[in-house]
Amino acid sequence: MKKSHNDDSPDNLQDMPDTTLDSDITEFLAGAQMPEAIPDVTKQRLRGNLLDQIAREAAGQGEGYTTVRANEGEWVQALPGAEIKILYQVGDDGPLSYLARLEAGFEMPGHVHELDEECIMLEGDLTMGDIHLEAGDYHFSAKGMNHGKHHTKQGALIFLRGALPL
Repeated sequence: MKKSHNDDSPDNLQDMPDTTLDSDITEFLAGAQMPEAIPDVTKQRLRGNLLDQIAREAAGQGEGYTTVRANEGEWVQALPGAEIKILYQVGDDGPLSYLARLEAGFEMPGHVHELDEECIMLEGDLTMGDIHLEAGDYHFSAKGMNHGKHHTKQGALIFLRGALPL
């Protein structure tokens, strides 16, 4: 039995049993189990299920994976001249992974970041205040940081992870 260090505690744990088994008892119980014959059809089903799970994991499918194909998902107009496609979101108010497609000549005022934000330029150009980005460039902004005015001359396709700047 476990003893509480404080017998006056509201939970009064002093009579709580210790649920840990001694190793000799665990070994005895494991050894006392009688082997059970498993029908061949059950073995085949078990093997098939395991191989299917292995194949799904190797292909990056199933629980724990999210794949959005280029022709899947919905582009939504976020601002005039700017569309977004949400790829993934952590919880209801967590960071989003999304694509932003900006038309040539797009502009928007600066904004403060509610969350950390990562940005990878996939196509085009984007200027944020004094920072100019082109295809292949990466940019990180910490929560609370303020960007200057955004604009693009030729348009852009950007991968972002953070909050929507709306």
